[in-house]
Amino acid sequence: MGRLSGGLGSGACTAFLVDPAGRPEAPAHVLTNAHCTHEWAAETAANAVFVDTEATPELRMIFNYFRDTEGAQVEVPAKAIRYATMKGTDLAVVELDTTIGALAERGVVALGLAPSAPPPGGRVSVVGAPQLDVEFLRRARCSEEGTFDIVEYRWHWFGAHRNRCDDIANGSSGSPVLDEAQRVYAVVNTTTLGSPPDGDCFLGRPCEVGAPPGVSVEGASYAVDVTGVSACFGDDGRFALDREGCALDAGRALDVLTYPAPRERPSDPATGATNTWEVTLGARDALGFFRYKLGRAGEVDCRRQEGYSAPLKLDSQDLSAIALPEAEGVHLLCALAGPTATPDAAWQPLSFPTVVLTTIDTTPPSRRPALSRGGDAAEGLRVEPIFSLPEHADFEYRFGPPDTTDCDDPAAEWRRYRRIPIFLDPRDLPARFCVRPTDWVGNVGEPFDYLLPE
Repeated sequence: MGRLSGGLGSGACTAFLVDPAGRPEAPAHVLTNAHCTHEWAAETAANAVFVDTEATPELRMIFNYFRDTEGAQVEVPAKAIRYATMKGTDLAVVELDTTIGALAERGVVALGLAPSAPPPGGRVSVVGAPQLDVEFLRRARCSEEGTFDIVEYRWHWFGAHRNRCDDIANGSSGSPVLDEAQRVYAVVNTTTLGSPPDGDCFLGRPCEVGAPPGVSVEGASYAVDVTGVSACFGDDGRFALDREGCALDAGRALDVLTYPAPRERPSDPATGATNTWEVTLGARDALGFFRYKLGRAGEVDCRRQEGYSAPLKLDSQDLSAIALPEAEGVHLLCALAGPTATPDAAWQPLSFPTVVLTTIDTTPPSRRPALSRGGDAAEGLRVEPIFSLPEHADFEYRFGPPDTTDCDDPAAEWRRYRRIPIFLDPRDLPARFCVRPTDWVGNVGEPFDYLLPE
């Protein structure tokens, strides 16, 4: 295992060598997260499945990434990305430009894949290369806590394993989760460690779909299951989705051309106009029909038949015009596609539904914004409110003498913060400094006041 660098996704990640066939001449493959290999910022990528895509020249794997073995590191370029998706999971299979045998000669050993996951309470460990004070591979021990469906930003992942191992941070993506026999059963892909204390389900703060739905668990990390991935490799050690027993999503589905924002209000705060799902499905693979259903996360399961509409013609779709729900929380639009008006085995598998999600947020920000300060009372102060998405996405401010400035005055005029430090002249000090935060969807919070200098 070691550092995977140069990907189009999140930059530095962790990856590990696998050898399901046990053949020295087999091409070497590493497993990691899909968000480490591809650019997923585009909304249309949330339900994409990539197969046999070209690896960039910068994508490289560095084995022996230990603190005391810098001189013995083994660096290998990637040859191709055989598989990558963030649809329902977060997994990539990367073929390296070498063989299992060539790596073994240089002291690089593959990790075995577990046939099943340990039960909740089982002792496990995570080995990764987080970007902390000193970067190197490190092991953290903890316990398996069971599986949960989770959502984050635009993504919905089924059956992710939860743990509370330490030292999971940027760079830990792709880290193997090992059982007591040191076999891999899951791959770390997200965490709430280091995230802001609000904005559940937003980017960098995953939340669980179950009860209570849409709530982030502090100190929790999640890992996608890989216990069935061995079946996707043949006796020759090559990866292929069509191998018998391979349970990965082959991507048979309609394209999702447009999405709602990952966080929304039921209506526009300025005009009062109703906001809609804005979903448009695009034709692919001769799939001319679809079924759909809507519901709140935790109350609807996209992998169950109950609640789906009758088959509809793709060219008569009107999903974009459906009004967003009023209730706060994560809401799902589930879709399945097929070639005929009769659902059968040719339809998109129920186990791999297309899931579009948005989080309805009508609550104004309530956390006190942090301020960055520079200078002093003699030379003047430079003040900047600190952004923290999604709750602190914009600010208004004003200031004046402490005795005559009322931050709650409804008639007072506010100035918008333009991301330029606000200068308070020595003649302005001391001052009562008022800040009013607005969140990512336009909910305006109550004012907060600060006495400067403090």
